[in-house]
Amino acid sequence: MRKKGQVTIFVIIGLIIIMLSAITYYVLKDVNSRESSTDFSKVTSFNTKNIENYYNSCVEQVAQNGLITIGIQGGYTKIPLVIQKENTAYWYYEGINIQPSLEQINERLNTYITKNIGVCFDDIFEKDGYNITIKEEPIAEAKFTDSNTIILVKMLIIIQKDNYQKNIDFIQVPSDIRFKKIFNVARDIVNEETKTGVQITEGFYKKNQDSSIQISYEKSSDSMKITVSDTYKNTGFNIMFENYFG
Repeated sequence: MRKKGQVTIFVIIGLIIIMLSAITYYVLKDVNSRESSTDFSKVTSFNTKNIENYYNSCVEQVAQNGLITIGIQGGYTKIPLVIQKENTAYWYYEGINIQPSLEQINERLNTYITKNIGVCFDDIFEKDGYNITIKEEPIAEAKFTDSNTIILVKMLIIIQKDNYQKNIDFIQVPSDIRFKKIFNVARDIVNEETKTGVQITEGFYKKNQDSSIQISYEKSSDSMKITVSDTYKNTGFNIMFENYFG
């Protein structure tokens, strides 16, 4: 009986030890799980994707505004008074080709973006706990291609929240505006008029345009306003200029 009693006591003690071990294991597991979950939530709370998307969208819009302004104003953000005709500029004046070059227009667009991009970096993310610092002044570099316009802005943006930090060295976005392609059509018109000394006929426009490019003109007694429009991807982009024949 004594042996049986001792065995029973040992069994009970063993069961207690096993139960205590199991309880300890599950308690520790739960604590570790909570700690992991807390750390994970801290990491995922530092999500800069929305901030980066906002910056990309804003830079694209600023560039778009610059491209539209330059297109309507004949390649200028501010038209020199001596060549201004209403809201655009002369590209041809009494036999002289005075159109701006693509390189000059590129520089004007870069300056426009650099001067106006500050609107993109306000404090709208401060309410979400982000501290954003602009360490370097932005420098815009637009690149015209046959199929689009690529906008690159070099700068240093530091995004901080709690103990996390991310640096952004540049912003690069594409625009569907085919400035170079439309400019080349407009350039060909002026070059042809400079060569012949006469107003280009409607037949020349139709001959030299593709299905997405439309060319229209408004004649007056001594000049003609020409608009080259692009319907590609519904951009509705226009380059406008005036030719004066005297």
